[in-house]
Amino acid sequence: MLATIPTYFALSDLGFGSAAGSDIAMKAARGEQQEALSTFQSIWLLVNAVSLGLLIIAVASLEGARALQFRAASDHELTILILVLYSAVVMNARIFLVSLRATQNYASGTLLFEIIAFAETLSVLVAARLGSDFLDCALIMVFVRLLNLAIMHRALKRLVPWLRVGFAHGSFDELRRLFLPAVAAMAIPAALAINLQGFVLVTGLLVSASAAAMLTTVRTISRVTVQLVGTINRATMPELSAAGARQQRSTLQKIILLNFASVALILMPGALLLAVIGPELISLWTQGHIQPDWMLVGIISTATVVHGLWYYLSNLLLASNSHTNVSWSLLAISLCSIAIAAPVAMAFGLTGLGSVILLNESISLLAVLRAASKQNIFNATELKAVAKATLWGSR
Repeated sequence: MLATIPTYFALSDLGFGSAAGSDIAMKAARGEQQEALSTFQSIWLLVNAVSLGLLIIAVASLEGARALQFRAASDHELTILILVLYSAVVMNARIFLVSLRATQNYASGTLLFEIIAFAETLSVLVAARLGSDFLDCALIMVFVRLLNLAIMHRALKRLVPWLRVGFAHGSFDELRRLFLPAVAAMAIPAALAINLQGFVLVTGLLVSASAAAMLTTVRTISRVTVQLVGTINRATMPELSAAGARQQRSTLQKIILLNFASVALILMPGALLLAVIGPELISLWTQGHIQPDWMLVGIISTATVVHGLWYYLSNLLLASNSHTNVSWSLLAISLCSIAIAAPVAMAFGLTGLGSVILLNESISLLAVLRAASKQNIFNATELKAVAKATLWGSR
């Protein structure tokens, strides 16, 4: 539960990081370095102001909890403050990562960021295994993430020297211009958080704790292929922003075709494999403690494919800051799904809950497809022509 603090606090940049990444990529593609610098410094200042605000709120909240003799908070007071500080460092590191990705340095930035993130996870696991408590693990997380921040900053200075940290070019007008796409960008991870945590919460409260553990385990293993395809999707976002800024329609369609191909060649076969051998695999993984029903695994596998389609399409909309309308629809769909999930879980258990998850993903896909069609992000005729040209060229 303590580890969820950074997850939700990371949303507190209000989506400005995502919106700024797309904006910087488009400006850099057009050669507008001064304008891109203004966006970068404006977002950097905002993130640090928000981080300071979060620390103040955390201290005030803990003082209130102490006054109310809320023991759970007071027992972990220092740990909570350390995790809030960790959230601030993560948000700063992500600004540097987003900026590297937006300026044709996706591979370098991602490699540096993910290596340190992996080292952080590994360090915490080793420390926990050796008997460290929550506070020790939180301190390790902050130390390694500070190292990550320093390395990312150094990489940005070396690879993109004109995109420098500071406040001279920061502008409130720039933040105001990005406000709507930024807040809309926040709605997408908020919808994902509701989907991931909300259904588990409903299951734990209305079915049983063991059912919540089963649902979490099935969804975790189903998302392995989602993450694999996600690496391709995230890598194409800055390229799509640049192609859109340069009005390179053919390049745009090639990028979209690549994303559809990754879903067809990786996500769908992975989901099919999970549907066939998923129960045995999960039982083996959990040493027989969790043995999910075939029906539940099949439903979640199908939902994973549908989820992949709408989430990657929403990222393509986000890359061109064309996501504002659909973001709120996705958030509303998630909230309505949780409301529906409660009575369904009580009446039909995990299988019924899995059906609500599939329904949620399906309606989300329809909403994103409608938005992509309105924005003319992709065109079936153009995609077909690009696919034929690509296949003919490879032959």
